[in-house]
Amino acid sequence: MTRKLIGMALVVVLSSLCAVAQATVPAINGVVYADANSDSLLNPGEELSGIDIKLFVDDGDGIFNASDALVTSMLTDASGVYSFDGLTFGQQYFVERSPFTLGANSFAAEVSGVIATANPNLIIDTFRNSQSSKASPSIPVATSSLNAPSSDVLGVERDLYVKPMDGLGEIELRVNAFGKEVLQYDTTSGVMGTGIITWDGIDGTADPTPSMGLGGVDLTMGGTNSAFLMMLGIDATGAGEVVKVRLFKDGIAGYSEGAIPFPITDGTATVYGSLDFSSLSGPVSPADVDAIQMILGENKKSIDAQVDFFAVTGPSRQNFFVTVVPEPTGGLLGLMGLIGCGSLVRRKRR
Repeated sequence: MTRKLIGMALVVVLSSLCAVAQATVPAINGVVYADANSDSLLNPGEELSGIDIKLFVDDGDGIFNASDALVTSMLTDASGVYSFDGLTFGQQYFVERSPFTLGANSFAAEVSGVIATANPNLIIDTFRNSQSSKASPSIPVATSSLNAPSSDVLGVERDLYVKPMDGLGEIELRVNAFGKEVLQYDTTSGVMGTGIITWDGIDGTADPTPSMGLGGVDLTMGGTNSAFLMMLGIDATGAGEVVKVRLFKDGIAGYSEGAIPFPITDGTATVYGSLDFSSLSGPVSPADVDAIQMILGENKKSIDAQVDFFAVTGPSRQNFFVTVVPEPTGGLLGLMGLIGCGSLVRRKRR
């Protein structure tokens, strides 16, 4: 079967184009529809059900070809929707809309461009801007605040807070300490503690009780995003540790919280981790947030851990539409016949 890349197979991230139920990330979903009025928008009644959609995994070259393996396939539902979830972060895919016939119109297969599944849609922190905070027996609590561009840090300010909880030694949070854009959390031998990173707007303090300065930011971006995303890792001594994420809203008591288990690595951030908004517990909605916190430590001694970027993401959106050529109606055919007869009579009279 001949497959070709079609320009009208657009990767669309605008949720207004079609309402597709959010899937557990990483996921790819979309809708197939017939653009009857050529406005490139989905209108009621244009949805196409029963269309075969195939998912292929990229072989690494970013070009759709015979070496890209078929992962699975499905038919669009009554609303023209398809959804592939349970995919792999960092992997690239292609989606193919199989050939089909609609009335007198036949449509060849269409294939998307390469689709990545770990694209942040909103950055909370790139961990590009250097900063550190170290607590020790002589400094039982250490804090630090840093202003950075909004493209790197949500709310322009990042606050660090560290405090030992058990043992004698040091506990430290470092950001981009050695030219590597990661958040590093370390405790010396026999020491357990906690590290809190806060994004709460510009206030110049790193108090663990956050200021509410993010102005009701919508982390979902109108429904496009559905999960937190980061890359992380911890050494073997930190087995069982988690990254806690908390959301705060001015005027709402308490917070919403969820956790991502730390994957065991050599202590470097090499594994993707995600936290679905739907798994958060608490009263604060991700669509209306005034402060965000990340909490590290609290469970194990003598650990080395890293977090490489902190962002929000959602399913990758791939919609397909076809332009339908209307079939001539009976009235139109009759009119065309009368016009033809009139022309013939005029020619005979001449």
